[in-house]
Amino acid sequence: MHTSWLFLRLFQLLDSVRARVSAWSFEQLLALLRTNVNPDDTLEFAPYFRLLEPGALDAFLDLRAEMCARPEIYDGMVRLCESFSVQSQVYDIMRSVEPDPDAKFQMYLECLDLGSTTSRHCDIIRNVWDWFERELDPRAVQRLRIVFAEAEVAQEFGMDEEILLKARNLIANDAVYIDILSSLTQHHTCNMPWSETVRDICSRVESFSEGLWPVLERLFDEWRGIPLAVFLEDEAELFRSTLSVNAANSSECDANTGRASVELQGSSALRSPLDPNGRIGDDPDLDLGASNDAGLYCGLDPALDPDGNDKSEGAPGFLAHDAVPSDETCAAARCTALREHPDLEARR
Repeated sequence: MHTSWLFLRLFQLLDSVRARVSAWSFEQLLALLRTNVNPDDTLEFAPYFRLLEPGALDAFLDLRAEMCARPEIYDGMVRLCESFSVQSQVYDIMRSVEPDPDAKFQMYLECLDLGSTTSRHCDIIRNVWDWFERELDPRAVQRLRIVFAEAEVAQEFGMDEEILLKARNLIANDAVYIDILSSLTQHHTCNMPWSETVRDICSRVESFSEGLWPVLERLFDEWRGIPLAVFLEDEAELFRSTLSVNAANSSECDANTGRASVELQGSSALRSPLDPNGRIGDDPDLDLGASNDAGLYCGLDPALDPDGNDKSEGAPGFLAHDAVPSDETCAAARCTALREHPDLEARR
């Protein structure tokens, strides 16, 4: 049996339940399917199927048992439950334009490759959109673009369906609406500041319809719970604070590097990186015979013995056997070591 049929049958049963129970109850059922891996636990599922036709519960339990018996299919079942809201919208669009929506939806599920553990996400997405554009009419594809864009924005920003529906109705142009959703997505994926994202959206909106931006700005205020100007000023202040902290950390590291360089310049470690007793400088805690701490300071490979010979089985050391680490290498390494192991400074 083709695995896509299993996922289609599961979707059909779940969609029948969705039409007969409250939204909250259906979310509880999906959560139960995602977390309950015991195929023999049947009593918890019975209440959700009591309003369906006789035999629906038994069909569901048999199907679930079969899917739970195959780990890769079970993983696919979990993914289907996690994305059920999107998949149900895809099915509704197909049902409105296709004479046989179930057959078309099964082909779509094959593109999703839910039963595979090796498929790459980027390949799946590319295959899905290639299939959409090849099999569906352009108006249906446009509606699907909105579905997936809204799902991504909702997931990334916690934006609820009510806010998205208000925005779409206010804009009243699907192409512009998709552009705005894309700007929000880029804010997340490209780590763009909100000020730049808002400026981009404002420009798109104003070029489409003068006077629309203030209305959308009020919708933004409703979503965030604070005026947009205050939100952007808070973000700018956070950005300035982050820059100050980074600058302070950089200055502290530079100071530690300078101090470490001065200390190392007077050390015998620079004249001979390893003294006859296998120590670096005069620090008894850095005995190579007893500790690998030396590797923290100058990048020396612990695979080198105290005479600088490679004691590993053919593996090249971090430094060449006859190489002496530079002042900069040792200073930078010591700065890193002091930052990550502050107790070493106290032992000096």
